[in-house]
Amino acid sequence: KTPNDTVYIVTIYNGAISVMEEGSDEILVSLDTPINNLPEDDLKLLEKGITFESLSQAKALLEDYE
Repeated sequence: KTPNDTVYIVTIYNGAISVMEEGSDEILVSLDTPINNLPEDDLKLLEKGITFESLSQAKALLEDYE
């Protein structure tokens, strides 16, 4: 697996919006934003996990929730 194959997932982990590497339990970035304030559609997407090919793309999505 090369670094270019890394997939980053924005999801809800332990009640927080988090960025993780696919297949890892390590949280790379986590937000303090309360998830109960999120629109239901966003919650559903995050619970499934939104995948990105780069960490910067994943962080850009997090900025929308800050």
